[in-house]
Amino acid sequence: MQDLQTKSQTFETLRTQNFMYVDKTKHVYELAKKDGAYFLSRPRRFGKSLLVSTFEALFKNKKELFKDLYIYDKWEWGTEYPVIKIDFGEIKTTDTEILNDDLIKTLNENAENNNLELDQTNASIPKKFSELIKKLYQEKKQKVVILIDEYDKAIRNNLDKSIDIQTAIREVLRDFYEVIKAKDQYIRFIFLTGVTKFAGLSLFSGLNTLNDITLDDKYSAICGYTQEELETNFVEYIEALAKKYASSKKEILAEIRTWYNGYTWDGKTAIYNPFSTLLLFSKLDFANYWYASGSPKFLIDYLQKNWSEELFFETIDVFEEELMSSEADPRVRIGLLFQTGYLTIKAITLMKGAGVISVRKIYTLMSPNCEVGISLAQTILMPRISEVSGAVAISKLLPIFAESIAKEDEKIFAKGFDALIALVPYQIQGETESHYASNLLLSLKLMGFNVLAEKSGHKGRADIVWKYDKSTVVIIEMKYAQSTQQIPEKIQEAFKQIEEKEYYKEYTLEADKIILVALVVSDMGKKFEVEFNIKLKGKDF
Repeated sequence: MQDLQTKSQTFETLRTQNFMYVDKTKHVYELAKKDGAYFLSRPRRFGKSLLVSTFEALFKNKKELFKDLYIYDKWEWGTEYPVIKIDFGEIKTTDTEILNDDLIKTLNENAENNNLELDQTNASIPKKFSELIKKLYQEKKQKVVILIDEYDKAIRNNLDKSIDIQTAIREVLRDFYEVIKAKDQYIRFIFLTGVTKFAGLSLFSGLNTLNDITLDDKYSAICGYTQEELETNFVEYIEALAKKYASSKKEILAEIRTWYNGYTWDGKTAIYNPFSTLLLFSKLDFANYWYASGSPKFLIDYLQKNWSEELFFETIDVFEEELMSSEADPRVRIGLLFQTGYLTIKAITLMKGAGVISVRKIYTLMSPNCEVGISLAQTILMPRISEVSGAVAISKLLPIFAESIAKEDEKIFAKGFDALIALVPYQIQGETESHYASNLLLSLKLMGFNVLAEKSGHKGRADIVWKYDKSTVVIIEMKYAQSTQQIPEKIQEAFKQIEEKEYYKEYTLEADKIILVALVVSDMGKKFEVEFNIKLKGKDF
């Protein structure tokens, strides 16, 4: 069983110490074989830094590291290109003075790594960067390769600061990136990665040749693992996981897919999160590794202030300009969530017009998997619960709700809902069905259940659809009663709506049992009633 490296992942470390490496050099070859400038956006913990270090090893002509990989007998070995590598993840960005100092230090280190010395009396970042590029070209007699990892880290880290600080940071970066365009004649290859795409930087507005491959079909699997790569490279780990959970290979693969698969950038090629997948196999335990690794503070703050049930809908439709826009304000919320990994592409639809092949593309987005669903619920729900013990209390609700469905017991369900409402501070309690539906939805998500809000059917949208297991689907319709006397009437209204809108119809083939739930709340959650109606395959369908 080949060892897994779950901490610092560089191509050279993986290859020299015989750690698991999933071969991505076909994509590397396609990009590196000719001059070019490329930008790739992927969520955090998705293998961007490993990809950058792979390009570094390739252009430094470290042939021995690529033995037995796709690129080995295709690349023209023998030429060592001068490489400038800048990782903004290692650069301090709290203010412009520190950013300037760290950038100058990084440029000097790049010069030293190439046995060059830069003019130390020159403290201007653009001039020092220009000097480095030109000297490398002149001394090495080869065009320069520039690799920039986490290009947007300095901006993302300061989105909660004042406008003046944000503007000053952007000006430093704008001056830095403009050098790349000015020195184009000395450059062989440029590759930049980041999470978000801040269009206001000269990187995108000034560097006209920069090719954004984020949504390019050819590179949809450049980071992360495909299903084939997972099953080919991790055979022994899959078997060990199946043995631990006393499951078949088919069952354990389905569980892995539910937890960590589902990301796509072309609407077709499903990708596993590599960070979470490696930790799963390393620990042989299913868990929410992605959220635990630390969501960006700016995104957590943003989601807590600008969330809606729409984030938990089955799908959200947007145009490409919304998808790849990333300034952190409510107008581009969906693009921000897509680029940070909370939403992914489910399908791409071409909107055709007269005389043209395609006028516009519509991107249909949804949450990728169980892990992300839990992360999103945790980001939004937990700050709404004032007590420190909130997370513990939510976890205690899991067996209650699970038992209520397994036993088809509405009294147990009501017990769980009552405990849930008790967790929500009275200051943020509401008097609408959507308020209580939101709290129930988020709580079920946080427990790890597969639930969707406002699930669209052929006649309407159900409040909550809960796929409890492979044979059981729960459809919840919520109503708010102005008085306790209205509760029986609202119960019947909820069931009538489910039946008339046929919310359950699309599940009649896949589910053996469908549990219809009418949940009516009155008097700010102090009074409520729950009723179940069970439909069984072969009897009620």
